[in-house]
Amino acid sequence: MSRLEPPEYVKGWGELIRAHRMLMGVSQRTLARRLQMSERSLSDIEVGRRNCPPGFLDAVERVVKEFDTDVDRAIRAGADSVAEQSHELSRIRIEVGDTPDAEWNRAVVGRAAVEGRVLMPQLVQKFPEGSAVTLQAAAR
Repeated sequence: MSRLEPPEYVKGWGELIRAHRMLMGVSQRTLARRLQMSERSLSDIEVGRRNCPPGFLDAVERVVKEFDTDVDRAIRAGADSVAEQSHELSRIRIEVGDTPDAEWNRAVVGRAAVEGRVLMPQLVQKFPEGSAVTLQAAAR
C-alpha cells in the first residue's frame, strides 16, 4: 500500500493546495465539488485555519490529473477537427456559465487553447444564466 500525502494532519500545506487550484484556473467552489467537500472546508485548508487531512494532497493531485486528461482530450479533439476539415475553421460549441461544471469546462478549454495552439476560444453570446463559448479549431 502506498503512503498517503500528507500521512497525517499537517499545518502549512494550504498554499500548496491553493497553487494546484490556481494552476488549473478554477475556483474554490469548483475544486471543492470535485473533491466532494464544502467550499468552506477547502478555503479553511488553503488559508491555514484547518490542517490538511491525511491523503488530501493525493486527492488534489488526482483532480489535477483528471484536469490534465480533459485538456489533452480537448487538444486532440481540436486537432482532429482541423484534420477533418482540411484546415478550414471548425466550430465546437461549449456552454460556460456560473456552475462548477461549466467553470471546469471553460478552464479546460482555455488551457487547451494555450497549450495545444489548435483551439481558438471566442465568447459569442452572453446570457444572464451563463455564456456560450464557440471554439474554432484552426491551425495557428
